[in-house]
Amino acid sequence: MALFIAIALGGIAAAPRACAQITLTRSVIAGGGGTVSDSAHLLRGTLSQTAAGRAIRNIDDRHDAGFWYWAYRPEFVTRVSIPHLQAEVGTRLTVPIHLSVSGTRRPFLPRAFHARIRFNHTLLRAAGSTPACTSADRDCLLEIDGVAKTMDGNIAELEFVAALGDSESTPLTIEEFEWTKSSDERIATVREPGVFDLLGVCRAGGEIRLIRSGAFASRLRVWPNPVVDRATLEFVAAESGPVNVRLVDLLGNDVARLADADAQAERLYSSEIDLRGIPSGPYMLVYTTPTAVVTQRLLITR
Repeated sequence: MALFIAIALGGIAAAPRACAQITLTRSVIAGGGGTVSDSAHLLRGTLSQTAAGRAIRNIDDRHDAGFWYWAYRPEFVTRVSIPHLQAEVGTRLTVPIHLSVSGTRRPFLPRAFHARIRFNHTLLRAAGSTPACTSADRDCLLEIDGVAKTMDGNIAELEFVAALGDSESTPLTIEEFEWTKSSDERIATVREPGVFDLLGVCRAGGEIRLIRSGAFASRLRVWPNPVVDRATLEFVAAESGPVNVRLVDLLGNDVARLADADAQAERLYSSEIDLRGIPSGPYMLVYTTPTAVVTQRLLITR
């Protein structure tokens, strides 16, 4: 006996069509929204995945998400954060990573974690047990592995020395944070970044003069760089007035005064500098004009 089947999206088809295939009954049918039949016809309508999953199972643990899957609420909600910190050049400081845990139904700690922190490396120099970082342009990518042992407290404390850099502040971004977990654990992690501000940098009266780099720094030039013993220093002032060029270490301490002049605007000044008495290592040239401070890195190698 011929069997007529029509499949309609969302309802009954306009007209049945003859079909020689046999209809098989299955326990799960994606398009089983409803059935109408008589002795010669079988008509079926479709049903959306969302409508097929209306049953709610233990609403405390999961969301009703439709026919194909259940969306589970996390068992643990962890929040990792870094505070807003301030320090002057040369100050040793600690940057904490704070953890708080909620929603626990079974023991969560102790537990291993891996984190990646990003910040401007010209402002913060690693000290103590803080691991070395990988440079990405002027940023530092600091990889941290540790074990959290407190539900509400610091899980890591990173030591730095505030240094003279190319900005007055830097975000302390938690770029990545992962917990060691078993396959069936559901952990949600909220990451809250911090900020570091450098204080007491190049103040003239009540006005802060920014450390600048980029296009403005092209008015200060030294070569060769790296240098062994002697180098040529050139600078141009954007405005007339007293200027000086100092060599400082990465903590902002003066090492040598390389130039002093009562400069005229847009005039090129050049001089030879003798660096034979200065130890090898990285330094900063700090060029101070009446309205700005320009910096450039200098490496002495022997």
